[in-house]
Order: sequence, then C-alpha cells, then structure tokens
Amino acid sequence: MIPGLIIFIILSAAVCTACLLRSGWERKQLRTEHYRAGFVPGDPGMPGIAGQSVKIAFLSDLHDYCSVNGSGGILKALEQEEPAMILLGGDMFTCMKHQGWTADTGPSLELIRELARRWAVVYAEGNHESRLRDRQPAVFDEYDKALDQSGVICLRNSSVVLNGIAIHGITMEEDYYRRMTPGFGRKKPMPQDYILKKLGMPVRGRFNILMMHSPMYLEEAAAWGADLVLSGHFHGGTIRLPLPGSPGLMTPQFQFLVKECSGIHTSKDGHTEMIVSRGIGTHSVDIRLNDLPEISLIEISVK
Repeated sequence: MIPGLIIFIILSAAVCTACLLRSGWERKQLRTEHYRAGFVPGDPGMPGIAGQSVKIAFLSDLHDYCSVNGSGGILKALEQEEPAMILLGGDMFTCMKHQGWTADTGPSLELIRELARRWAVVYAEGNHESRLRDRQPAVFDEYDKALDQSGVICLRNSSVVLNGIAIHGITMEEDYYRRMTPGFGRKKPMPQDYILKKLGMPVRGRFNILMMHSPMYLEEAAAWGADLVLSGHFHGGTIRLPLPGSPGLMTPQFQFLVKECSGIHTSKDGHTEMIVSRGIGTHSVDIRLNDLPEISLIEISVK
C-alpha cells in the first residue's frame, strides 16, 4: 500500500512539473491564426469594399506579455502579414485589486506606439481599461493622452470608418464581467436596446465590425446588426483539451467549459460571425495549456 502511494505521489508530481514547464513555454510563444469573414450585402453598392478584401490584425488581452517577452515577436509577426490596420480589443495591461488597482502601462504603450508608426490602430476598451479609468483616473488620463499623441483611434461607445469598414467599440460596465455562480456559461442579461443606446444604428452600406470585449453577447450583437464581432477576455479558457473544438476549462470569470473561449462562432440567425481571440498574455492564473497566445489575422471579403 505504502509503495503504491509513493509511486502515485511521484507520478503526480512529475505530471504537475511537466504541465508547469509546458505552460511556461506556451506563455512565451505566439501563434498567428487566420480567419475569413464576409457576407453578401443586401445593398449592391458597398462603398469602399465591394469586390475587395481587407486584411486586419486583431490583438486582445496583452496583459503581461510584453513585460515578460518583449514586443519584438509581435511586431515581427505583424510585419510578415502586412495587415491594412490593427484592432486592439482591450486589456492591454493588467489592473487588479491585489495590486492596489495600479497598472504598469509602460510595456503596452511601447508596443502600441510602434504599431501606430506602421499602421492605423483602433483601440476598444476591455474591463481592465475600465477599472483603471474608474479607480485611478489620473493614471488613466496619462495613458489616454499618450495614446492620442501616438495617433491611436480610441473607441469608447463610438465608431470610425476605415478602408470602407465601419468599426465600433463598446465599453461595457463592470457588471457584465462579474463572476456568475455556478458559472457554466451564465451571464448578466443585457437589455434589448443596450448596444443601440451606446452606439446608435450600424452604418448602412458598410461592413460593421463590433469590438466587444466579452464574447458572451453574440446574439445581442447580432440583433443590433453587427456583421462581425471581435472579442477576447476569456484567454482561450486557460487549459484546453487536445481535441478539435473543445471548450476551454475555465475563464477569468470562473466560468467553466464555455464554448465561446476561442475560434469563430456564428449567431443563431446565421448573419453574424464572432471571432474570439485566445489573447496574448495572462494575469492572476498564469497558466496556458494547449492554449498558445494568439494574433488573429482576419481577411474580410464581400462576395
């Protein structure tokens, strides 16, 4: 009995050590995932995009990646792809209670400045930007000023048209990110007119991208009229089984086995697609298993 227990303990320790080593390796990696999105427009005249394709890069949940690994890998990967623009989906730094609601914005600013020198950059907020603005407004104002000086287009419940594409960024209240017990995909209900009140109507005759940090509200975005939703927030589910299409084990909101942790999803009516990035960095639970950091390259085409 005792020798068997000792063998079990040794094997368990070996497995845990191997997983931690693998996780440490994964956190330093970067994978470019390629997606295609498009639709058949009802309006035959699609100004600025009809008959064309536009390649965009989407980065989300940078968190600690640049402070650990530097920004060189991200820049090199993007230069190889030559996107028309860069979309930032929020959580470009970490702002947590156990850190006194402070944030080291320096590494993210360094990367964003380099991005803005090369490409048009559009930035929508995640929950960590909202936390910093609400709890450390002076620090956030300095960060926001630096973004503006770099030429970054910041979307806070606002929109911009670039390359013929209408891009919308919504800033959601913190309640929409709270943990929901027991946590199997539960979420705070969103009022039917919530997105409409914040953004107004989608832009007619354009391909409408909605950057919405949480991926839990695809159907609400589809009802509003988004053609493509770009989300992150769930870090790919932290740990993923090595099976195609498997859900992530756990989100940062302690939701379990949620299918919208990564990849491409389609609304029930089939008219809206959502791409969920696995994100690039981590925070608090610094683990990635079968969950490589992701840069999303999206080719948008109109047939």
